[in-house]
Amino acid sequence: MVHMMQQNQKMQIMSEQPIKPQPVGTFEQTKEYIQNFRARTEEDLQIINQKHEELINIILAEEEEVIATHRQHIDDTVDLVKQVRIILICS
Repeated sequence: MVHMMQQNQKMQIMSEQPIKPQPVGTFEQTKEYIQNFRARTEEDLQIINQKHEELINIILAEEEEVIATHRQHIDDTVDLVKQVRIILICS
């Protein structure tokens, strides 16, 4: 059964028409386009794979940036709490 599903997917992938660029619209329109998208050629699959890798790398880089910013915020807050504590103890 899995083999039949893979065969059906391969048949859906193969076609003579290249991917048509989708205009950027609302989130719902884009989401619907992505959910209904079918690659038509091997080149389409390669492009999709490349774009997917690029997006994953962007997401990972942004995640690292968020984590670093959060760490810095925590360090700044701890330093501030230490300063306030010293002021309260000295007063």
